[in-house]
This record gives sequence, structure tokens and C-alpha cells, in this order.
Amino acid sequence: MGRKFKIAFSSSDRDSAFTFIHDLGFIPRQKEINRKLVRGFRVVLAGGLGAQPFMAHRITDFMEEDRIIPFTEACLRIFDRYGERAKRHKARLKYLIQDMGIDPFLELVQTEWESLSVKTFPIDLNDYTASEIPERSAWSSEDPVNFQKYERWLRLNQYEQKQKGYCAVQIKLPSGNINAENARKLAKIARDHASADMRITVNQGILLKYVKPEALKSLFIALDTINLAEPGFDTLYDVTACPGTDTCNLGIASSVGLAEELEKVLTKEYGDIVFEKEIKVKISGCMNGCAHHAIASIGFHGMAMKIGQYILPAMQVLLGGGLDSSGNGAIAEKIIKLPSKCIPDAVRSLLNNYQENMKDDENFNDYYNRMGKNHFYTLLKPLGELKEVNQFHLMDWGNEKIYETKIGIGECAVPMMDMVGVVFEEVRETLNRAKEAINQREWVEGIYYCYTALLNTGKALLLTKEKPCNTHISVIKNFDPTFIESKEFEWDGSFHDLVFQINTNGSSSEFADTYYNIVEDFYTRAIAYRESQLQST
Repeated sequence: MGRKFKIAFSSSDRDSAFTFIHDLGFIPRQKEINRKLVRGFRVVLAGGLGAQPFMAHRITDFMEEDRIIPFTEACLRIFDRYGERAKRHKARLKYLIQDMGIDPFLELVQTEWESLSVKTFPIDLNDYTASEIPERSAWSSEDPVNFQKYERWLRLNQYEQKQKGYCAVQIKLPSGNINAENARKLAKIARDHASADMRITVNQGILLKYVKPEALKSLFIALDTINLAEPGFDTLYDVTACPGTDTCNLGIASSVGLAEELEKVLTKEYGDIVFEKEIKVKISGCMNGCAHHAIASIGFHGMAMKIGQYILPAMQVLLGGGLDSSGNGAIAEKIIKLPSKCIPDAVRSLLNNYQENMKDDENFNDYYNRMGKNHFYTLLKPLGELKEVNQFHLMDWGNEKIYETKIGIGECAVPMMDMVGVVFEEVRETLNRAKEAINQREWVEGIYYCYTALLNTGKALLLTKEKPCNTHISVIKNFDPTFIESKEFEWDGSFHDLVFQINTNGSSSEFADTYYNIVEDFYTRAIAYRESQLQST
């Protein structure tokens, strides 16, 4: 079954990668050690979003850069060994830390780190493929027809790169959507004006790199012909939304339809607020949070609510998430549940209240923290007190049918397959990868593939006895009393000691070959045991 482990590196001291919501996060730092400036990272661990958001734990304010890869490998190994494997929604590091505690986890990581053959790993800053810089040197200097729009686009959708003489251009995509025809046209525009190495941004947009300042007018005109030159990238206008009920079976209320309506409201009624880059609006169709509503200044996630005899599409309102003025992260707080059709008025109330009461240039999240949760609950509560429910409230945004709740398997979910035969097939594939790695003299990889194959073989046999095996550690604890001590499975020695040879031997060619042969033998015996089981039933 699939499990997630997400790693984020921020490129600056301000946490632009939102490391505080990832399993492992690294924020760059420099520190003087022995009169020498050393590069390193602030490290955070076990954050996550979803139905239960968690802020990451701060592990250290400074870890030298040559230690982060071994540290990461040790964390992955412990998560692999102890992490949940039966309940899909619990298969994240944040839940393991919640159960185990951060200090015991780090103690296991330190022990595992000491057993690695590589304790430090120098980072070669030149070991990457650099983006190709366009060779073209001349573009049309014709002025755009709508020069005012061009000036707003320059202010909001481009910035000077660190590489002198180049700009980066950001493209706003409504709800992250672009059709095939425009995608092909955009590819040609990028080849003519920028590096072909485009980037997808965290807010569902596109970033073009290495654009020369003299190419900006030509680029804007070309983008405008395919409606991709709208100003307001990553501003309040740029609402993030997951597919929601449009395509995802987990969607409870329309996120895309609401996002389109909010962008209309903001465009028509709040013209100057297009320059507001601190307030982020994010909408998820359900509580799982694919649109990152929990780290939005103003966030929403889909729900259903009952008023009288009627079931209405609704949104949970969350406020105060994301980065504050100091660059520190926060998880948004739940304020109130409102009918979906009341959300545009809720946004109006929030923005008007903010504009009327903020101090100087106070950041929205700082304003939220100053005023407190109860202030916003009182502000929004009247919107949910409908005196009369009519057809307007019963239809979701972008939908002409009466609302009904249907939930199935979503786009963010993977159906679980956990049959004994499937597990054995996976073990065979893992052993093949182990052999290939060993033949290529990649001892560390080969040994760990053997370790994984051994544990999954044990898991397959425990499944036949309906014994707990949803984590690696439960497989290790349960195998010996179930099979070895009862002498039901013939093996000389304990399964526990066999598994942990990985921690007591170095990553050498001799151990890799020996370990592979032992695991292959164990797997062969397990297959024979399973076949005898099936024949006797």
C-alpha cells in the first residue's frame, strides 16, 4: 500500500516552501564555525495537512549540509520500520510521531544513523543540470495595446532574478487549468522568450525563467493572445482550488465553482486589492486539503450542512494560516461553517473589516491574531442564520442541479490491495532490484532492498495467521512467537536477529552477497510454506 513521505527545501530564510507542513523540511542557514562560514539548514520534522493538520517539530536550528542526506535516510528507515501500513489515512510520519513521541523517534534515528556506512555526504553544488539560457537576443519592441494592463503585469507577474540581466515571469492559471492547445502555444512562446525549463508553482501557476528585460513586451503580447497574461499572480486575486466535485469523488462541495465566483467578486469590487500579496485564499472540496486550505489566510473546505429539512452545500471557514509578517508558519483555525452560497459575502465581510480596522500596513494574519477567533466568529455568524432556504442555496456554485452528497474514492486516495499473493509478488520484484543493485556494486541500495524483501516476506506469512503486521516493527515482534518458536516455520535462528543484521554489518560487497542469499532462501521457504497451506485447505 502506498505511503507518503514529503521533503521540502526552502530557497530562502523566509519559508517559501512551507517546510512546516512536510515530513522533513530544510531552511537554509549559515553559521561561523572555527572562523569559517559553514552552510547548513534549520531542520523541521513531521508536519502535514489533510483532515488533521500538524505543524512540524523543530529539530535543530543548524545542521551542516553534509549531514542532511544521512539524517534523511535514517528518518526514512525508522518511518519504514515503524510507520502504519494497514490504515491508509494514518500512513504519515506525523501520526507515527504523535503515537511514539518526537524524542524516542530521534533516538531511533540516531541509532540508525550510526549504523549507516555513510555518516556524512558532501554536497556538490555543481552537480546539477543548469537551465538552458535562450540564445535569441532581439525581440519586437512594439507597445502592448493595453499598456495599463502591461504595467500591472510587470509589477505583479515578474521579478528580477538573482542571475544579473534576467527576469522570471509568473503565469496565473485559473484553478491551475490550461487546455492542450494553449499548452502547446505556451511551449512555443517559452522557447522564443525564456528557458525551456518551466516550473509549476505551489499556487497552481507556471514560472518562466531567464527572460531578458527587452523581451518582456513581446512575451506579454504573446501570452495575452492566449489569455495567459492576467495580472495578479499569487495575489488575493489568485485563488487556489482543488478539482473538488468536478472530478473527485471525495469532493463534498464545489471548490472550482466557488473559486471562479470569488475571483469575479474580487475583480469587480476590490480593484486595488489586486496588489495584495499577503492574503491567500485557498479552497478544498473536502477536509483532506489538496488545495492547502489549512495554510491559507482565508481558507475553505467543502462540507454539507442541514438547515431545517434541507441539506445544503457548505464550506468550513478557516483563518490565519500560512506565513506571518516574520515568515513563521501557522495552521489556520476553524471559525464557522456557512452555506456555500454565503461565502462571497463572508469574504466581503472579512476584507471590509480588515480594511476598516487594520493598523498601518498590518499583515492580515497579524490582524487575525490581534483580533482573535471570537471576533471573526461574531462577524460571520449572521451569514449562516438563513431565515428562508430557497433554490439558490440548494444549488452549488457552477452546478444547476439540486445538491446531494455522494462520497467515493477520491483522486488523492489509492485503493488498498493487501492479499498474500500480491505481497509475495512485490517481494519477488524487490529481490530482483536487490540483485540488480548488487551487480552494479551499489551495496547500500542492495542491502536495503534485501531488508525490505525480508520484512514483506514476514508480513505475507503473518497475514495468513491474521496477526498484526501493519508496521515493520509489528512484523519483527510477531514473527518469532508465531512461526519460529512454535516451529511451524523451519528456520535456524530468530527472524529478529536476521532482520537486524542490517544494523550490525557494514555496507560491504561480502555482506550484500551473503544477505541477499539468506533472504532469497528465506523467501523460497516462505513460498513453499504458503503452497503447503493452500494445498491443505
